[in-house]
Amino acid sequence: MDHLGGLAMRKFVLALNNKIGYECARVILNKGYCPDAVILHPRNKGNYVDEILSILPNHVKIWFWSHPGSNAFYEELSGVKCEVLLSVNFGYLFSGEFLSKFAFPLNLHTSLLPYNRGANPNVWSIYEGTPAGVTLHRMTESIDDGEIYSQIDVPVDQCDTGKSLYEKLGNACKILIDGEMENILLGKLKPLVSMDNSLGTYHSREDFRNMLEIDTKKTVVVGDFIKKLRAFTFPPYKNLYFQENGRRYYVEVVISEEPKE
Repeated sequence: MDHLGGLAMRKFVLALNNKIGYECARVILNKGYCPDAVILHPRNKGNYVDEILSILPNHVKIWFWSHPGSNAFYEELSGVKCEVLLSVNFGYLFSGEFLSKFAFPLNLHTSLLPYNRGANPNVWSIYEGTPAGVTLHRMTESIDDGEIYSQIDVPVDQCDTGKSLYEKLGNACKILIDGEMENILLGKLKPLVSMDNSLGTYHSREDFRNMLEIDTKKTVVVGDFIKKLRAFTFPPYKNLYFQENGRRYYVEVVISEEPKE
């Protein structure tokens, strides 16, 4: 263990992906905490992999996720002897055997759990009108399950799109990590509540894909359609589309509020 003000700090492993994973890693390193190892997506399946690698000290062990069930992987993991696993925007599901290697397997999820477990929580908070926020929780074999340790509510404005809400959630993640990283490493986290998934919602990547084609002949409530446009607008990605004469046309929306006098 390392020490902070005479107190023993737990050694930790980070599992990172995407811009939010990168930015949270920057916060952690800027606070003077350094992981013993970092797990990343394979280069051809990850985002911000090079950016994450560029800020890590040379002595940090790097694992690219491939087949974690192999004996060689577990031998390396056992050699690191870390108590804490902190996952931020990591896209692969950890097995129970993998999680059992850590006393404190934690995940920072970009939703206000138990709402919007699973994929694309920024989209569903807008489209379904569910609460938005970020949650630090204990990982289990189930998706976005386990005891909740810390949460930050993020308000959703009428001008928000999937992209702008994603950015707001990213900022909330940085704030949460900045405030809780010392508690994580000193073992001072206290559960706020056990997860009650019956009160929340879950969405898969398939749910997202099934929403993308617009039926131009379907009668819709205008307010609901505006929510859909907002939720799936995430430039430069092209999400919503309709088809005409065998061609696909992409749709996004820009909403601005009238200036206050």
